[in-house]
This record gives sequence, C-alpha cells and structure tokens, in this order.
Amino acid sequence: MQEIGYPDVGTVAWQGLFAPAATPKPVLEAVFQAVTKAMQLPETVEKLNKHNFNIVPNKSLADAKAWLADEMKHWENITSTVKIDIAQ
Repeated sequence: MQEIGYPDVGTVAWQGLFAPAATPKPVLEAVFQAVTKAMQLPETVEKLNKHNFNIVPNKSLADAKAWLADEMKHWENITSTVKIDIAQ
C-alpha cells in the first residue's frame, strides 16, 4: 500500500478471544487469567514460536479493549478513506 500512496496502511495477523457483551466481568477475568497463564507455558511458547508467532498478550482486559478500539478506529479510517472501484 505504501507504493500507491498509503504509507499508514499495514497490519499484522493477530488472534483474540471474544465473549458475548453480557458476560459477567468475573468470568472474563477468569478466562483472561487462564489464557494468559497457558500462553506462558513452555510447551505453548515452543509451539507458537515454531509457527513464528510473536507472543504479546494484553496486560489486562482494559488493555485488550483499548487496543481493539484503537485497531477498529485505525481500520475504519482506512476503509473510509481508501476508495476501491471495481470495474464490471
């Protein structure tokens, strides 16, 4: 995208877990803690590294929410700015 004039367009692949909006915060915290702990296990790190994953867990649920909001805002800006005309 840089070559055609959009230097700020780019991304990396990322993974996340999502839950319904009404999920109680203690449940979200428990899942967050369990996943964070699992991501630190040597066998998990080894398997993810084998596939060239860069393991960067969020520091908290609030951190994850803020990161996602920023990511959504970033891509909303890009998709509203970049006009793609598909000729028929």
